[in-house]
Amino acid sequence: MRKRPPIFQIGFNKVGTRSLAKMVEDSGVGVRKYEKGRVARLIHERLQRGQDPLADYPETDEYFGDLEARREEPQVEAFRYFRELWQWYPDAYFLLNTRDEDAWIKSRFGVGEKRLARHRKYLAVTDDAQLEQMWRQDWRQHHAHVREFFRRVGGRLLVFEISDDPQAVAEFLSPHYKIDPRHYGHLGSTANRGKR
Repeated sequence: MRKRPPIFQIGFNKVGTRSLAKMVEDSGVGVRKYEKGRVARLIHERLQRGQDPLADYPETDEYFGDLEARREEPQVEAFRYFRELWQWYPDAYFLLNTRDEDAWIKSRFGVGEKRLARHRKYLAVTDDAQLEQMWRQDWRQHHAHVREFFRRVGGRLLVFEISDDPQAVAEFLSPHYKIDPRHYGHLGSTANRGKR
């Protein structure tokens, strides 16, 4: 039994995942994110066995983000397990980080050809036009499914546009966490790495 409800970031990558995690971590909250896909895989494996998805983590780890594993097969997108995570932790905080869809697409295409080839293979498409179409459809469906689910169950969901005031995140988490929004900053910009 955890002392405080966990926090799950359930938006896509390229949507402020590092910026959100840094703000939370710099506010003194234990953060688990990405670890070359390990976090997503452990959550996935536990859920596949019908076990507590956070069984591998001590209760001092409270924020779970960037829940993707794309470097090897099978690829895992554990942020899509928001329903299962809610079933295990109905008092958890869920952050749907979002941004302008066109800006997200542009950022995703800026990751380099090697990663784009992995995306095309995973989605079984042959060119960038098909890839973009699939990404846009996926983006819209995921957002719709998250909103509909939490509207139905009444769980704790914040839809956070990453260009908005991070005070909204601090207020959302304030029943259990003291988050300092001054720690929020723009990290990991694809454009800043000189890519498309």
